[in-house]
Amino acid sequence: MGPMLRTHVADCKAETGGAPDFVDITGSVQDALETSGIRDGQVTLFCPEEHCTILVNEAETGLFADLRRTMARLENRWPPTAIGARSVVVPAADGRLLLGTWQRLLLVELHGAATRSVIVQILGEA
Repeated sequence: MGPMLRTHVADCKAETGGAPDFVDITGSVQDALETSGIRDGQVTLFCPEEHCTILVNEAETGLFADLRRTMARLENRWPPTAIGARSVVVPAADGRLLLGTWQRLLLVELHGAATRSVIVQILGEA
């Protein structure tokens, strides 16, 4: 009998400020992975919120400033998914998210201050 795949679902909440805002949710997602007991597999993040996306990038203030300037220049003429995506998949190994050295999982607020939800589904082996 081969390895058994398991799934685990968590709802990670994040408090956002006014738009645009960038909230680092990496720790919450890593906590969900650890709680799941799954060591190797994939972690899917999905943002059901209409006014939020997810970005995998460095949490660097220069990047945030550039994105804020670009968003202000475009005003409401761009689709929300022009920055980030509604869902992303990140691999996991040995119970850790496999992100680059400086990469973080960022919730991008595009509307206004709110409590936002990110659904985290983990599929893999214990």
